[in-house]
Amino acid sequence: MTGTPKESEIRGCKEGIAFYKQNYPNNIPPKKLADMYPKANPLAIDLLSRMLEWDPEKRITVDEALAHPYLEKMHDEEDEFVCEQEFNYNFTENCKTEEIKRIVYDEILDLAAANNMQALTKSESNMQDDEDEEY
Repeated sequence: MTGTPKESEIRGCKEGIAFYKQNYPNNIPPKKLADMYPKANPLAIDLLSRMLEWDPEKRITVDEALAHPYLEKMHDEEDEFVCEQEFNYNFTENCKTEEIKRIVYDEILDLAAANNMQALTKSESNMQDDEDEEY
């Protein structure tokens, strides 16, 4: 969908792109999202196209994306927060890909377990309410 990136588009991510180009060496032109999804909202196509930009200098920022007309009905500055400090990815410098995959997988399992526990707690609460009712 995004096609093969040009050298000028891969600033800041050369290592990952080198892997991409080595494993997918053909020069593939990008596809137009509007052609792929002709019934999609043109504003959605515009937002997604800008998010999928290879060049980080041309890619839409988070703030720009939140202010995009497609998200106008969902965007509420009062309900959004701004991180006061830049996120630091240094914790991944010495991690191998398989280790990062395991960490993400474990996090997903923890989240799923927490959500399941919340659902069980609600279900148990509803069952208790049913037991308290007289028929």
